[in-house]
Amino acid sequence: MDACGFYFDENNSIIKDATYEKLNWNTRNLVEPHITQLEDFVTQTGFREFYVNNKKYYDKLIEELKVQMPIEKQWKWLEERFPIKYDNYRITFSPLVYGSHSTNRFEIDNFKQTVMFIRGPIESQSWSEKVKEGLMTRVVFTEIDHNYVNPISDEFIHEINEIFYDRNKWTAGKFTDGYSDAYSVFNEYMTWAVFSLYALDSFEENDFKIINERVETQMTDWRGFLRFSEFNQKMIELYKNKKRRKILLTCTRKYWDGAGINNYFLKCT
Repeated sequence: MDACGFYFDENNSIIKDATYEKLNWNTRNLVEPHITQLEDFVTQTGFREFYVNNKKYYDKLIEELKVQMPIEKQWKWLEERFPIKYDNYRITFSPLVYGSHSTNRFEIDNFKQTVMFIRGPIESQSWSEKVKEGLMTRVVFTEIDHNYVNPISDEFIHEINEIFYDRNKWTAGKFTDGYSDAYSVFNEYMTWAVFSLYALDSFEENDFKIINERVETQMTDWRGFLRFSEFNQKMIELYKNKKRRKILLTCTRKYWDGAGINNYFLKCT
């Protein structure tokens, strides 16, 4: 993340962008102490020449991503449904990061920006173009919407901790081990479920079915979020019943039903 807060000047020196002290969530910039070594790597490997020689490939990836994850469409959908507004999205992608995605948000002098770090576009020809759009949109959407979901979750810490405290009911190891508390587990459930609502509004029924089934399988079988399919289906049911009116997503304690799904509601405004 922090590497994206630096740039090359005309002398191929690595310069820190004065806009950001750091881009990660830690207390210090993790890249800044290593600038000398990075500049040596650039010189020894001829990295800048390599980049220029392959710029057509990088430009091609940018154009593919613009098609596969239409940002303005996602931005509009989210800000019609959440009270939180952002002035700017900054998205950095790399084909090298696989599934190591992250996000952060900043506010300086009333200017709000959210930054996302994601993988490159889908190259597989196994999917239709619309399904590829849905699957790639999911990659960035579930980072973007943390910046809308998390601030609302902050208002309901007590309820989230009470409902999600028992990890055995909600997680099964695997990738969930990277989410250390009830708050982060809930937010992962929530951000992926909100994507399903976006997909429901954005894709034809057959495409939505393929996209949603893959999302539910990925969350439950691969990532280890045990109850996601039930959680997600309940979210879709509630969203449909609310006629897609402007919604504020909140967590409220109602009652425990074993799976805990009915502890989650959509509060319309």
